[in-house]
Amino acid sequence: MVGKTHTMSSEDVQILERYRTLRKRVDEKKAHVQKLKAKIGDQLEQVSQLEVAARQARNRYQSLSIRHGVGGREGDTSGVDAGKHEVGTTEADLVEATTLLCGLEAELPKMRPGAFDAAEIDSARRAAWEVVVRDLQAQIPEGLDELIGKVFAATLEFRPQASFPVALASVCPVELRREQCPPLLEQLAQEYSIPL
Repeated sequence: MVGKTHTMSSEDVQILERYRTLRKRVDEKKAHVQKLKAKIGDQLEQVSQLEVAARQARNRYQSLSIRHGVGGREGDTSGVDAGKHEVGTTEADLVEATTLLCGLEAELPKMRPGAFDAAEIDSARRAAWEVVVRDLQAQIPEGLDELIGKVFAATLEFRPQASFPVALASVCPVELRREQCPPLLEQLAQEYSIPL
């Protein structure tokens, strides 16, 4: 964004762009972390279901093995063999799902924004808002500082204990409170195309 009465320096434009870029990178990283967490949740559910399936397959196989051994059906082992195959298959699926889960969980710490990212973002954010302040100050009409000084001097004549903010209040009679700042910040963020 270019000020109404002044153009920002290329350095100031670069400061704003750096902040936008860093925030975009962090936001993308956060989105990737959320997707990864969702995949981990899905994989945990699958591992849990496969653990139950493997346990049930082992129980069926044990039951078939015991019945086969006790019943004396020496010639017909197809049920036992099928049970053994089912145990092997479900346990292999469980190992594969658990390995995938471990891989996803190992990737998660790499994706989290670190303290360095937070410090760098904060520094870039402060620099960007400093640029906004400088740009806004450049839009203040020439001579306003002299006018405020005159108002302050005149105010001291009838209120000798007055402070400088009293002079500012006479130029800007609407006193702004902190709770009124968020909408103004949102408006500035939109005007300067920077994230809050």
